[in-house]
Amino acid sequence: MASRGGVGTFPIEYKHTVFSSSNLVNQSALNGPAALYYAFHHHQDEQKRPKVTLLMGKKVYEQYSGKHDSHFGFSTLYTRTPKNHWLEQHKPNVVFVQMESMGNNFLNFQNDKSNNLLGQLEPFYKHDIVYRYFLSGGNGTSESLAHFLINGPTGNLFFPPFSSITYENSVAFPFKHAGYETVFLTAGDGGWDNLVVMLRHEGFDKVIGRQEILRAFPNAETEPWGTYDEYMFKYAQILLKSAYLHHRPIFIYMNSVTNHPPYSIPHHYKPLPVRVPKALPAFMHISYEDYV
Repeated sequence: MASRGGVGTFPIEYKHTVFSSSNLVNQSALNGPAALYYAFHHHQDEQKRPKVTLLMGKKVYEQYSGKHDSHFGFSTLYTRTPKNHWLEQHKPNVVFVQMESMGNNFLNFQNDKSNNLLGQLEPFYKHDIVYRYFLSGGNGTSESLAHFLINGPTGNLFFPPFSSITYENSVAFPFKHAGYETVFLTAGDGGWDNLVVMLRHEGFDKVIGRQEILRAFPNAETEPWGTYDEYMFKYAQILLKSAYLHHRPIFIYMNSVTNHPPYSIPHHYKPLPVRVPKALPAFMHISYEDYV
C-alpha cells in the first residue's frame, strides 16, 4: 500500500509530481533514480520527433483544398475578422469551459420536471445561444484538448517529442498578445498528460490544477480524478475578481473532470429527481456500438 500511494482508484504516478505552482518545487518531488528514468525516456522520445517542412504542409494543403497557392505560408491557413476598435478599448474577460464527457447523449433525456439533468444551467441553456449539433474534436479528453488548444490532430502532442514545441496557433497567444492574463484551469491534476509542461510553451501564464484549488478551498471534496467541478468554478470566480481589481483582462480555459467515470457526487449535493427513461438502456447500447 505504501508503494501504491493509497487505496484510491489510481496509484501514485507521474502526474502527482505537480503539486505546486512553482516548477522548481515540482521537480524536487522525484528522487534521483526516478528523475533519471523519466529524463532518459523523455530524451529518447525527443529523438523521434519527425521533421516537418513548409513544403510538406503546402502539399497537404493543396491536396485538401484543391487550390494551388504559390505564396503558401502560415497566413494561408487563417482568416481574419475585421478590426473591432470598440473591443480593442473594452476588452472582455473570456472564459472557455470544456466539460469532459458532457454531450447530447444524455441531454436528449432532459425534462424540466421529471428528469432535470441541467440543474442551475437550465435557464442559461434555454435562453442563451446554444449549438447542440457538432462533432467532438476526438473521442478522449486529450484529443479534444489538442484540437481546441492548438488545432492539433492527436493528444500525443502533450508528450515528448512534441511537448516542448511552441505552436503558433495556440488559442492563448491572441489573448496574450492583446495584454490578457492567460490561465489554464482544471479540476484535475496539472501534471495529467504532461499539461503543466506543454502548456507553458503555448502562451499560458499559469496552469492551475487540483492542488492550487485545494489550497484555496481546504475543505473541498475530492474524487479519483481531482476535485469536484464546483470548486473549479469557484476558483474561476477568484481569478475573475482579481482581474477586475487589477484592471487586466483574463482568458481562462477550463477543463472539468466530474463527468468522468467512476461517477460520484459530493456528499452535500442534493440531486434533483431523476426518472430513468425506459429507452435509456437501449439508447446507451446503440450509442456505444456506434462510438466504437
